[in-house]
Amino acid sequence: MRSALLLWVGKRAEPSFEALAADYGGRIARQIGFDDVRLRPAPGRDGDPRRALAVEAGEIRRHLRPGDWVVALDERGRERTSEELSAWLVERLDRGRLVLLIGSDLGLASEIKAEARELFALSRLT
Repeated sequence: MRSALLLWVGKRAEPSFEALAADYGGRIARQIGFDDVRLRPAPGRDGDPRRALAVEAGEIRRHLRPGDWVVALDERGRERTSEELSAWLVERLDRGRLVLLIGSDLGLASEIKAEARELFALSRLT
């Protein structure tokens, strides 16, 4: 079965936003196997951000399986049009589990980005 996993590092949002995200996730899940996993930001981020990123990278790796197609969301990644993204998703989902990674406010560890098969940018906007 086609499946995707969204792994993201962050704190819970306002209840209205959480409800909206859950609704959207439910819509996706009707089309493909879809899981949304939130990982807690690592403690001590103010004192040693590199260590925090390394801890978060370790937590991300615990959810990955051999053969996963890992895509890290990063502002320096490749942007696609809606049509390009749609075609890419259809092709990619037919080949195995797709894992999308979203980092914390610190981003993603450089090692995780290097291990990803692709880097995507949703937009250059900040």
